[in-house]
Amino acid sequence: LAVSARERLLRHHTAEVRAGQVLRWIETGAQPIYNGSGESSQSTVVVAETTPQSAVAVLSPRSKVSVQTSEDFYVNLFVKSPYWSTPHPNHDEAARWSKIAAFLEHILRRVNRTDSSYVLRMVEVGSGRGWLTNLASTYGQCEGIEPVQGVVEQARKLFPHLRFETGTAETVFARADFKPYDVVLCSEVIEHIKKDDCIFQELKRVLKKDGVLILGTPDYSTWSWNLIEWLYKKLIPGGYADEHISHYARQGLTG
Repeated sequence: LAVSARERLLRHHTAEVRAGQVLRWIETGAQPIYNGSGESSQSTVVVAETTPQSAVAVLSPRSKVSVQTSEDFYVNLFVKSPYWSTPHPNHDEAARWSKIAAFLEHILRRVNRTDSSYVLRMVEVGSGRGWLTNLASTYGQCEGIEPVQGVVEQARKLFPHLRFETGTAETVFARADFKPYDVVLCSEVIEHIKKDDCIFQELKRVLKKDGVLILGTPDYSTWSWNLIEWLYKKLIPGGYADEHISHYARQGLTG
């Protein structure tokens, strides 16, 4: 599954392909097809972790941009959008999952060397509709924390067997029965939050001392992502690109 997802990513979701599609969109007016299936899509997304070639963009399913609150935006995206409201990952999320799954597999094998019966405890911060929390649960126990109540309700509807709560990492830490986690997942979240070191402190606080943080965000040090986002803002003012209020680079996060 991981190999298949990677091959699809290389065929359809490279930065060069995306840039070419957007430029053709400008020239011809034909909206790009991002799902790799050859069929038209009402909403499209390109997502990648912080790699040198990473790029992230989302095309809104709305033909007209309307004024809305941030919470309205995420409810429209994760509850009402056909491409983003399903219990299973879409094509781009599947590509992202192939990377995350590899990390989780490595972590679980490492832990099981000393204790074959150990069950990983995980929490996804900014869990959205819960598809990642659900898949991560195949490697242990995983729960989700999400600040938008309407999106949490969707996650509970899709995955009633899992725990989802409205709040942030601080909400988790404040629980009376709080215990630190082996793994914290935070995928494509921090770019939507005002840049502040306390975000990382909060994520660290809910981790065990030897725990692992799996973090994903667009790499703004690459020309490809900056080009795509610039074009997207021109084509759809007030769209998803405006939700990216904090810009990070791979070197700044890992160095």
